[in-house]
Amino acid sequence: MATFKIVLDKRIKLKDGKYNLTIRMVNGSDVMFINLQKMTESQYDRVFNKKVKDEESRKFIETCNGYISKCERIFSELKPFNKGRFRELFW
Repeated sequence: MATFKIVLDKRIKLKDGKYNLTIRMVNGSDVMFINLQKMTESQYDRVFNKKVKDEESRKFIETCNGYISKCERIFSELKPFNKGRFRELFW
């Protein structure tokens, strides 16, 4: 079974100093990233790492959790697994 997690993909820094906020899927040794939006490190820390969260941050986290649920549902229905088809069904 694959695991899904929201991560800030720091492999490539974009020109405006931001990184891609992604859903990382790990299925055995297979890894796939789905870009959601662009975000700075400080924005990511404020939303995901701070214990005290404002209403806007909570709503954003709920949206991200919905994306993870959607990924899990698509993964369970997609047999055999295909990355391209997975991306199509996600978007």
